[in-house]
Amino acid sequence: MRTRQGIVILFLGAALCCQAETMRLNPQGQWQNLANDPQGQYIMAMSDVKQKLSSGSKGEALKALQKLKADFADFGGPDLDAYIEAETLYARQNWTKATKKFQAFVKTWPESPFYTSANERLFSIGTAFLQGQKRQVMWVLRLPAFDEGVTIMRDIADRAGTGPMGLRALTVLAETYEKKKRYPEAYEVWSEVADKWPTGDIGERALLRMAQCLHAAYKGPLYDASWLVSAKAYYEDFRNRYPSKAHAINADETIGVIVEQQAYKNYTVARYYDKTDHLPAANLYYQYVLDTWPDSRSARMTEQAQQQERGHAKTFRRRLFDAGNKFLDSGFGIGFFTGKYKED
Repeated sequence: MRTRQGIVILFLGAALCCQAETMRLNPQGQWQNLANDPQGQYIMAMSDVKQKLSSGSKGEALKALQKLKADFADFGGPDLDAYIEAETLYARQNWTKATKKFQAFVKTWPESPFYTSANERLFSIGTAFLQGQKRQVMWVLRLPAFDEGVTIMRDIADRAGTGPMGLRALTVLAETYEKKKRYPEAYEVWSEVADKWPTGDIGERALLRMAQCLHAAYKGPLYDASWLVSAKAYYEDFRNRYPSKAHAINADETIGVIVEQQAYKNYTVARYYDKTDHLPAANLYYQYVLDTWPDSRSARMTEQAQQQERGHAKTFRRRLFDAGNKFLDSGFGIGFFTGKYKED
């Protein structure tokens, strides 16, 4: 029994030693410890640098890059020099110049081991600009950089396509537009997300946010109501595709609110024409409310308005008749223009 336990212990120890070593295949097809090979050492150092870059520590990452270049001068190339230059500007928080350098880097060296890190830096700068970080101009001026942040996120999304980084960039952009209450722009970005990722949790979320943004874009009965038409259509689509989720967010209730808003918008138009004595137009809108949204509160208000109008109709016609008589009595209205006619 003790012999078997000793064998097991020796086996586990050997396994742990193997796990501590990083192996790779050499050109001859043989496994070789990276620590025993200069190129392997460079690969391990590169891995350490990339880990520091991903941790977000600008100072440590820059020091690691400079050490990498100094220790492995034979393995470095123009991409490493360019990345160190961009990273130096980033560490100094010179966002504007760092952005230009990183953008030039990702266009020039898409195969570089630092390509992903450069995109992450651009994402970080773009997020900062969207959240209000200023850009420095002529060493003195600090100007808003929101539009620059939008451009950065758009560029990242275009390069990443349907990759995770593209989704992150578009999501941050859409949510920023929402926070700024720029709902039409937010809707456009969520629409892009829905086009690229139409199914799954991402497609579900994008569809809902599209509906919510369009609904939020409606400013009230004095403004354009086309937002309501589209918002209702998207909510109904969401209800049909995800019935359980629609029930959880009370989608039916929201659709009901939109219906009432549509009806009230047309009711206010009818009231405007009514108050300005454009009765034919008013009646058209009144009837439209009754035909399209018969169960709405605005339909009930329309019926009340029409009943009141019928009660005042006789008085209104009488005023027209009296005015006509005075016009005729004044010699077909000549008195109105000559000033000789005065109302009793």
